[in-house]
Amino acid sequence: FNYTFQLVAKNFLGSSSPPISRTVTKSPDAKPLISIINPSETSKRSQPVQLQSKSSSVGCDGVSRPVQYEWTTQPPLPSGVLTSVDTRSPSLLIPTYSLAIGVVYNITLKAMIVGQPQSVVVEVTSVLVEPSPVIVR
Repeated sequence: FNYTFQLVAKNFLGSSSPPISRTVTKSPDAKPLISIINPSETSKRSQPVQLQSKSSSVGCDGVSRPVQYEWTTQPPLPSGVLTSVDTRSPSLLIPTYSLAIGVVYNITLKAMIVGQPQSVVVEVTSVLVEPSPVIVR
C-alpha cells in the first residue's frame, strides 16, 4: 500500500505555499520497537550490571508477535561469566566482579520477531566500569 500526504501552509494574509507531497509505502515486514529502559553509563565493579529492555511487536493487523532477544558485549564477557548470563531474555544481568575496571563495554541488544529474520532491530548502550570504593573496617 502507498499513502500520499500533502501539506500546504497558509499565513495570516491568506497566502499559500506550493503543496509538498510525500508518499509512504507500507512494508509487509513488521519490526519490533525496542529500547533499553535503564541504560547505565557507569557501574562499580562491586555492583551487578542490570539492563532491561522494553519492546512492542504489534503489527498493522493489531496482533502482537513474540520477540526473540540476543545481548552481546564488546569486548566480550569472559567465558566463565558468559555461562552464567542469560543473553536470550529481555533483560541482562551481569554479576558483580565480572567486568574489568576502566573498560568501556558496548552492550548491544538485537531483537527480532520470532521466525522473521528480516525484522532485526538493534539498540546499543555503553557502560564504563569504575573501581569500587575502598571500605576500611
